[in-house]
Amino acid sequence: MKIKSKLKVRQIVNENVVLLPSKDNDRTTRLLSLNPTSLFLWEHLQGKDFSEEDAVQLLMDNYDVEKERVIADVKTWVQQLVDADVLE
Repeated sequence: MKIKSKLKVRQIVNENVVLLPSKDNDRTTRLLSLNPTSLFLWEHLQGKDFSEEDAVQLLMDNYDVEKERVIADVKTWVQQLVDADVLE
């Protein structure tokens, strides 16, 4: 999987967000809010083909968290990216 290259993180009122194109031409701007861990993953994985295992390893290498928790969190993160239609 890969994060769509045209999407960029912006900081709006001290919050990191990604502006998403409207769905079905409804002229509504959607925002994807990124917490610090999501931002970390986004910044390290954008522009690269990656798997859930890659994201898990990246977090395991940089945070002191139990692997089971990281696996569950990465699955949730990926599903949220799928739901937001930000993956190629």
